[in-house]
Amino acid sequence: MAAAATQEQTDIWLTPELAFPELYQNAEIRTAQYLGSMVMQNEVIIEPVERDYSQSTLLAALQTASLGDESSLRMVKTNVSTDVAERLFKVASQTRVELEVTSQGFTQEGRKLTDVLTNTLQHTILNAEMHGRTAGQLKNGFVFEELLRAGVLDTHDALVCEPCPTDEKTRKDYNFFTDTDSMSMQLLRVDGDEAVLETALVAGKKTPQSPRHDMETIQALASQKGLDLIPADVNGTVQYIMLIPKQTVPNFVEDVVAEYDQIAGTFYGQAKPRRDYNQYADECYQRNQSFNDVVEQITTQLVAEAHIFETPLEAIERLDNLSERYCVKRAQNDHRIDAIVFGPQAAAFIDQARLFIEQGDEVKASQSIVQAQKTAVSGSCPLFKNSSVSPDDSTIDNSSDNSEGKSKLKWMSCPHCDARVFADPCASVLKCWDCKAKVVNGITFKGDGGSKQRKAEKSKAKAQLTTV
Repeated sequence: MAAAATQEQTDIWLTPELAFPELYQNAEIRTAQYLGSMVMQNEVIIEPVERDYSQSTLLAALQTASLGDESSLRMVKTNVSTDVAERLFKVASQTRVELEVTSQGFTQEGRKLTDVLTNTLQHTILNAEMHGRTAGQLKNGFVFEELLRAGVLDTHDALVCEPCPTDEKTRKDYNFFTDTDSMSMQLLRVDGDEAVLETALVAGKKTPQSPRHDMETIQALASQKGLDLIPADVNGTVQYIMLIPKQTVPNFVEDVVAEYDQIAGTFYGQAKPRRDYNQYADECYQRNQSFNDVVEQITTQLVAEAHIFETPLEAIERLDNLSERYCVKRAQNDHRIDAIVFGPQAAAFIDQARLFIEQGDEVKASQSIVQAQKTAVSGSCPLFKNSSVSPDDSTIDNSSDNSEGKSKLKWMSCPHCDARVFADPCASVLKCWDCKAKVVNGITFKGDGGSKQRKAEKSKAKAQLTTV
């Protein structure tokens, strides 16, 4: 009986708010101070100066990576890799991010985790729902730091569950994938000077037509572990950290998913047969690595274009644009990818392309993929995409000069090499990153033809050598 009681006791979960109220209050104060400073920055009128953006932004990483900084390049690749994985697989998927533990808290390639979290507040377009959600994520970051300093994370992992919003307008404007209404389960584990943040995407409903079960399931799981005060609303759940004794989840986040599924009668939240969770998690990580070639292509182009971006939002939007195009192309031959993640219209074109590939008609397949790229609507981290709707000014952080919505700059194909470039009618100089063609005050310089011409020349030279 004593052994059984000990086992039951070790499986009790905690919450920082109740178990460590002073630490939790410190994190709340730090969050309030930060959000207050943002409001002050927006209200104070200052003289126009060149912007000094945070070094934790994707834009800053691209700029330093283009100068040869290897740490920044790794950060860009991590961003791209996560985007690709979460764009292609909306459920039953896992990703892992390695972090370093320093005196300043958690860092990724030298950049503080809390600084990375603040970028969403500073440099993206947020309505009231998303602002509350993001502010909650920032507070979680400060709570993690407080727990780290107190040594709590030596014995416990930190779990945060982020369900899909229930507000229909937010779901539409930020392109949440509503076929699954997936919930993100994030488990943070500290081991000495290193930490791992694992994320599992678990369906919020068993089938696209089923009612959501995620909130009641996570509440039932928390109740089993001794937590009865878990919030019933989505944004409250996002800010609810659960501390799990490390020895009870030796296999990281998939152990939590397994317990969640035991209650819901599901597999990663869906009405599908159960599988071995450890084996499936390994498959997810191997699958993510299989997209390394796509990650390299996107990363290379982003770094080459680093000098073009003027704001952090432009860099984020370009990553979104490139990742969508390359992932649609990959879906043509990779049948592991459910084409519906790109929207029903693009999915139909991808299915056409797959059929043409089977028939050996690569020309028609290519034409279908082009149409799929034009009609695709996909995403990873939620990004405001409904440009026909203007969010209320009171809910948007205007510190990044993007209060009017997406960047006014548009993308076009370079007329000399077909590379994607910005078309800014107000710029005195337009330059292609690939072929180096440029327009200076209306005068055109054609450049060297770019990679497309170089590839053609290499193919021609190779063919001549073959015939000799």
